[in-house]
Amino acid sequence: MLDRGPSSGADGTLIMSDEEYVARVLGTYLDIAAKNLATFDLIIRHDELTSSTVREAASALGLNPPNGDDINHELATDAKRGNGSKYQPRPYLRHTSFSNELEDQVNNHATPKYNEIIAQIDSHRAATKAARTHAH
Repeated sequence: MLDRGPSSGADGTLIMSDEEYVARVLGTYLDIAAKNLATFDLIIRHDELTSSTVREAASALGLNPPNGDDINHELATDAKRGNGSKYQPRPYLRHTSFSNELEDQVNNHATPKYNEIIAQIDSHRAATKAARTHAH
């Protein structure tokens, strides 16, 4: 399907499909994140958290962190479920079916911004690793 993008209504507002609207909002959010990524000191994925990471972050904030065993217990618990169950990584996509139009719009408006963020994170990690290697 050839998509020419949104058109304008009589009052100048953009007219677009729900799928394009959602993809544009997501793309704008990711664009803002990409442009401001340098303001973040650290981006942490739950499956990358360790007790030493938590202790380091707590110390940086001037907090007295608990011992490593207590932290490991908390990291193993699924906070979102709130029932004390063990944390399990979520599948990337919870819903396996969505419209082709939504996929096309996300690929057009959001995926490039997402890839930009990942590239910035990867570049930062590589530079940090190289700096640590040269320091030793």
